[in-house]
Amino acid sequence: MLGQLVKWAALAAVWTKIKPVFWGTLATVLFTVAVSAVHGEFVEFLRIDQELSGASAPLASQVRVWLVFSYLGKFALILLSTGAWLFYLKHKGCFANGKQTRAADKALANATVLTEKPARAVTRYSKEFEFLRGDRPLKSRGQAILDAKSAA
Repeated sequence: MLGQLVKWAALAAVWTKIKPVFWGTLATVLFTVAVSAVHGEFVEFLRIDQELSGASAPLASQVRVWLVFSYLGKFALILLSTGAWLFYLKHKGCFANGKQTRAADKALANATVLTEKPARAVTRYSKEFEFLRGDRPLKSRGQAILDAKSAA
């Protein structure tokens, strides 16, 4: 019973993540499959046409030209559809948290270059904890390892 509940909860969580982009992704995949199928039919048509008309040298070179352009067209259509879908997803904000990107953009827009550091205001601390201010700063385990490697 608990296993079924966990499976359904996982499925619901995945569906919640996938739902906003499902139909566009499905359309892009189906378009790619359709382009590949049409291209396969065209290549088969060129092969049959060449067999029926005989394999003369001028005809073979003409078929090669058609094959090159058909493959270039196929890859261009697939890249164009995939790129358009990724562009849409990026502008929709699916690749990063929208609040973070907006905050970063706002920070960049409001950023100014300071030539001097502003003077720190004199703050008064209580004397009870003055002995702690003179101690060395705390370091994480990772920082201690990095410091040891850089010293060696």
